[in-house]
Amino acid sequence: GGGPAGRWGGLHTAVSARAFALDACALHEQSSLWEACHTEGLRLVRSLCDEATHLPTLREQLVQLTASLGSRRESDYVGAMLWHHSARSTEYLSRYLECKNQLDSHRTAPLVSQEQQEGDG
Repeated sequence: GGGPAGRWGGLHTAVSARAFALDACALHEQSSLWEACHTEGLRLVRSLCDEATHLPTLREQLVQLTASLGSRRESDYVGAMLWHHSARSTEYLSRYLECKNQLDSHRTAPLVSQEQQEGDG
């Protein structure tokens, strides 16, 4: 199991889909079991994901990534290629929709009847 001493906040007996479903049913039907597992899960989150411990490291990493974003993007050939093709796809889609709308407007334009044309002239 996960967590300290093999505890992870849930039932860790499932090794198959059927066993997982049975564990889920047990947690749903036995409120005391659910409460015990829930409490253990919260305790583990607090101990393993301590904000005071991890937030400074996360902030430092974000600052470093933000500072080097330009050079990271320049060296990311695949990312640049994907952005380029995504933009081109959007351009072609907008061109297609524009042409389609023009064709639709020509098809649905009201036809002037023969009588109306003769009345104008």
